[in-house]
Amino acid sequence: MAMMANLARRKATNIIISSDALRYSFSLSSTFSRGFASGSDDNDVVVIGGGPGGYVAAIKAAQLGLKTTCIEKRGALGGTCLNVGCIPSKALLHSSHMYHEAKTSFAKHGVKFDNVEIDLAAMMGQKDKAVSNLTKGIESLFKKNKVTYVKGYGKFLSPSEVSVDTLEGENTVVKGKNIIIATGSDVKGLPGITIDEKRIVSSTGALALTEIPKKLIVIGAGYIGLEMGSVWARLGSEVTVVEFAPDIVPSMDDKRFSTNVKGVFAIGDVIPGPMLAHKAEEDGIACVEYIAGKEGHVDYDKVPGVVYTHPEVASVGKTEEQVKELGIAYTVGKFPMLGNSRAKSIDDAEGLVKIIAEKETDKVLGVHIMCSNAGELIHEAALALTYDASSEDIARTCHAHPTLSEAIRRPQHTLHQIPTSGNPNSGEKATATAEPQKGFQSNTILGKPFEDVKEHYTIGRELGREMAMMANLARRKATNIIISSGGDQSILEADVVLVSAGRNPFTAGLGLENIGVETDKIGRIPVDKRFSTNVKGVFAIGDVIPGPMLAHKAEEDGIACVEYIAGKEGHVDYDKVPGVVYTHPEVASVGKTEEQVKELGIAYTVGKFPMLGNSRAKSIDDAEGLVKIIAEKETDKVLGVHIMCSNAGELIHEAALALTYDASSEDIARTCHAHPTLSEAVKEAAMATYDKAIHI
Repeated sequence: MAMMANLARRKATNIIISSDALRYSFSLSSTFSRGFASGSDDNDVVVIGGGPGGYVAAIKAAQLGLKTTCIEKRGALGGTCLNVGCIPSKALLHSSHMYHEAKTSFAKHGVKFDNVEIDLAAMMGQKDKAVSNLTKGIESLFKKNKVTYVKGYGKFLSPSEVSVDTLEGENTVVKGKNIIIATGSDVKGLPGITIDEKRIVSSTGALALTEIPKKLIVIGAGYIGLEMGSVWARLGSEVTVVEFAPDIVPSMDDKRFSTNVKGVFAIGDVIPGPMLAHKAEEDGIACVEYIAGKEGHVDYDKVPGVVYTHPEVASVGKTEEQVKELGIAYTVGKFPMLGNSRAKSIDDAEGLVKIIAEKETDKVLGVHIMCSNAGELIHEAALALTYDASSEDIARTCHAHPTLSEAIRRPQHTLHQIPTSGNPNSGEKATATAEPQKGFQSNTILGKPFEDVKEHYTIGRELGREMAMMANLARRKATNIIISSGGDQSILEADVVLVSAGRNPFTAGLGLENIGVETDKIGRIPVDKRFSTNVKGVFAIGDVIPGPMLAHKAEEDGIACVEYIAGKEGHVDYDKVPGVVYTHPEVASVGKTEEQVKELGIAYTVGKFPMLGNSRAKSIDDAEGLVKIIAEKETDKVLGVHIMCSNAGELIHEAALALTYDASSEDIARTCHAHPTLSEAVKEAAMATYDKAIHI
């Protein structure tokens, strides 16, 4: 940790880095010498589609020793997510948030200046640079892992042959023993609406507007609609979100602290152990539990430490030197943040993650992180150590994409190791007709003005699903949030209309009918648990099969699919796939909602903790939101976790790992959390679930 802290401070004035300081480097030399062929030799695996599911499947197949080719029609790897989805949207969300903070919040922190201006072209340029660097990075990964990359549109000739019309205007046939369909999804249109990407835009057009629209209508209150609405609202647009459905964002050691004098106890810095506030808190709780006749516990080997530099440095468990001294045979996995798409998209890719595991059992012995928000990310590792988890357990826990937390699983899944539109304010206005649904609750106004954002939300009845409720709360400061009651149509006028009504699986034009692959009425491909279609040797993953249309779900599919093809066991648990809405505050969820638990007839308990009770949130003046944990009443097993706060998308992975291990809320509460961090709110919510929170 000292080595990493040393590296973290390298930007400071007159800091000298010793010659043995931690380093990492990347090489695009002889390892990547294989060219991008379009040959037709037989492959073990052919992947049609180079998005998150496809390219990850291709790399994993190659790592398993299978000769692999990936076909991608776009000519740039990464699919919708990287090119016109997750990554560019997060870049703009970050840039717009920086502008909004400069305009509305900096003065409160003593940072003053005369004027703040938007240079939209520069903002778009930063976004495009992030996308370009990441797509090139995947090409480098293909070269490193010897995956053949064919640029062109693929179509089945037979269950083992794919005809490809290349981008160079030629045609080639790619043969494979196993073919994986990973073509993703496309924008879902609406009847009577023509998307021209100028006045009527999809998410693709909304990411490339050349001017800030005065008024923007967003049709569809899902992930895409709310995130893109947030971008343009922060930049000055008056945003109206219209949603037909009744919900929004659907988914979404024995030590008793006794002194030598009976009845006198000691805790915290006055006793041996790390002098840390959160260790003292653990001491205090355990001590009074013993006094009350209960069992208390503090494991000092699992107390995390954080250095709040930038990047932050966080550590839990043993260092490599300590493991060596103990004579334990071990393995080390490292992953640089330069290979993390979220870090690259926000231009903050300093640092790395290092995991030390016992060689024989793969049990995690120590985790050391240096990156932005490392102090929050470390708690997933702390919980892993609490459960004596293996590095593979962490790697197989689904991590939302794009998040910094993905870097924690990458040392095991070493897949990502790096070696024009028209003027929207000219011409006619666009109009949208909003017809309220009858029977909805009426005249409900939520909240007060929020950061000068003018967003109008027309949504259905009172929100039922847990994530929807929290997303609604996330927007409670917006102006004029209206729940309609049915009645006359209203005409909404805007400069640009964003259609974000969802996505459809991209399966048309692949020649599936030529080989008899079955699809359902909306074009999805039914598969079995091994991702096999009804045609032998043909598989499907990601958005083209049932399940949440999320990039990280597609990645899990891809890895599991090729593991089955290679004769191994693959696994994806769709009940434990986290979801994140990248508004501010962020909203993240994993597991079941309270409504789903009720429907199942399970007796349960709920624990909540507001961010207003969290010291880190208060210290940075960003205390919106809460953490909610749902647990089975009889066993205390965690059933669902829902978080709304800054960086919720990073905090949720501790919960995802807890669900993977069928952890109890008490398990989370007894995992030491560094102080001060936002993640302490997860611990407090867990305490509130099985007992009582401390700080509220």
